[in-house]
Amino acid sequence: MTPGVEADGLDFDTKGNLYVAYRLQSKGSGSIEEFPLGSSQGTILGMSINQPQSVVVTNTGTILTVETGGTNRIDVFPPGYEEPTLEVGVRDAPTQIAITRDQHSLWVSSFAKGRIFSSPYPLLNPNGSPNVLHEKIRVKGYGIVQGMALSNGQVF
Repeated sequence: MTPGVEADGLDFDTKGNLYVAYRLQSKGSGSIEEFPLGSSQGTILGMSINQPQSVVVTNTGTILTVETGGTNRIDVFPPGYEEPTLEVGVRDAPTQIAITRDQHSLWVSSFAKGRIFSSPYPLLNPNGSPNVLHEKIRVKGYGIVQGMALSNGQVF
């Protein structure tokens, strides 16, 4: 694993490769690292991401991550892209992202007020404006939703 980082999210692709979202603690940035199945050596994918908290890899190889370094958004990276092709804002501070098994619904938890948002997937950008994530669940009690489980194979 890349030295001097905080790994905040992980997911697997359909081939079993591991993807890790990490933050560089001293520089305020981060990226995604891919570990081939059975390997302990990863490859940094070169994406410029501001404080990623989590990652989802879709069946088509698109990488989705949430940025928290003041941007509070979902970034969408089609295979081979180092810059996002779509950025969707999320209210509060997004922490984790999950996708349903059928990959028709995206879920994002937030650090503030225990909110969990969802949106149809794939995310669209009709008329130049991003999808609106709708609040679906509000967790009572502590008011903070810090994590969500790996989503592949689950039905929401």
